[in-house]
Amino acid sequence: MTATWVLIGINVAVYAVQWLLSLMGINPLVLLGLAPGYVSQAPWTVITSGFSHSISNPAHLLLNMYTLWIFGRMLEPEIGRGRFLTVYLLSLLGGAAAVLLLSPAYTFTVGASGAVFGLFGAVLALALWGGRRYRENLSGILVLIGFNTAFGLFFPGISWQGHLGGIVTGMVVMGALLGLRGRGRRPRG
Repeated sequence: MTATWVLIGINVAVYAVQWLLSLMGINPLVLLGLAPGYVSQAPWTVITSGFSHSISNPAHLLLNMYTLWIFGRMLEPEIGRGRFLTVYLLSLLGGAAAVLLLSPAYTFTVGASGAVFGLFGAVLALALWGGRRYRENLSGILVLIGFNTAFGLFFPGISWQGHLGGIVTGMVVMGALLGLRGRGRRPRG
């Protein structure tokens, strides 16, 4: 679970940096958050927004890190560190892409939930396409995804766009990884 702990550490370190910036009079949301209307002037925010969290709501960081820890414990040992990081980081980018395409131009988005939803998508892809042993958790996964999706749609201040981009990306990336793994097992002839 090395990658999971490293990702949690990065998120916590960025949260500490956000507090320091705030104490220095710099708005961390503007510096690190992603807003479609500002991304051309701050392209790094495509990445930094996925490691930044609301400093006015510590539960934002805690909930995302707890969920990352739970899904990291499931996925990282199962698919390996490199594949786990691939799913996580591409889901972070997929969530950012959906924010850029679907969010209001001057609304800032922060949080690891796009990447975390990518892990939801990866677990769902494993349950659907990874073989019989993964299917026993399918109903629980669907309930978890449904609850978190509904929560994001009905409560203001939650980026359903980032969640959507993350989950779709996680499913696609995990599906591709499963396809590559399946091809590697076929006999030649």
